[in-house]
Amino acid sequence: EQLVSMADTSDVYWGVSLAAETLGTNRRVKSETSAGIYGLWADIDVRDPDVHQKYNLPPDLDSAWELVEATGLTPSITINSGHGLQCWWLFEEAWIFESEDDRREAAALSNLWNTTLRVLASERNWLVDSVFDLARVMRLPGTLNRKGEPIVPVVTVAAPGTRYSVEDFESHALGED
Repeated sequence: EQLVSMADTSDVYWGVSLAAETLGTNRRVKSETSAGIYGLWADIDVRDPDVHQKYNLPPDLDSAWELVEATGLTPSITINSGHGLQCWWLFEEAWIFESEDDRREAAALSNLWNTTLRVLASERNWLVDSVFDLARVMRLPGTLNRKGEPIVPVVTVAAPGTRYSVEDFESHALGED
């Protein structure tokens, strides 16, 4: 109920990391306290001078889709944030961190996957934001994106439900030996 009333007047986000304890509203998990992740993510903005200052973004949603397809892994869920795509590649099961080494390994994998997207974008003379950090927040489907005018809905556009292992990302990442 509280989320619905917030969504009527505010941008609403969800964190990419699991929290070890309830944080309440208006707080996010910090990278160093992340308790786990349930997949990897990407935020691919498209060119829109009224909303994004960068001019060398993918020109439209079709181009953003083409970039995502170039990774070779179909996202488990793709969200139209109103001004781009937010993609989630979900793991077969949540990766719960049992040690600081787990957290570092997950952060490194997220960085590697984000770098892969950035390299693929660079090959097309585009930019993709660096969003690999475990403290990242993303827009929640079913809410509104109030960045710019007009206000636009955040909607799920594809959800085939495919799940991945860590090894799947490692084998599709650029820069791996």
